[in-house]
Amino acid sequence: MKIVQRYKCSYCQKLTAKEETMERHEKECRHNPNGKNCYMCANSYEGDYDNSEYSTIRNAPICAYNEEILTPHDALKCEGFVRSDDMYYLRSEDSKFPCNKECD
Repeated sequence: MKIVQRYKCSYCQKLTAKEETMERHEKECRHNPNGKNCYMCANSYEGDYDNSEYSTIRNAPICAYNEEILTPHDALKCEGFVRSDDMYYLRSEDSKFPCNKECD
């Protein structure tokens, strides 16, 4: 039998084998009140994404700044990130850039 060490997120139930993996996760954890995750950004929404002239991805998570599909790891580098308590799927394309009105 071997003893195995795991690292647990301070904000959720996630476990990892490596400390650096957990440190990276905690910066993006949606349960972390200071975490940065594109899915929690006020300028993200759910809509249809045209990825070419022949296909459309329906109900995709989209960034209102670059009109691309969200990737949660980009929030740490994004200057336009504004944390929201609502996930992207609770917003529609009609609510793009809500922080232009509320956060100034």
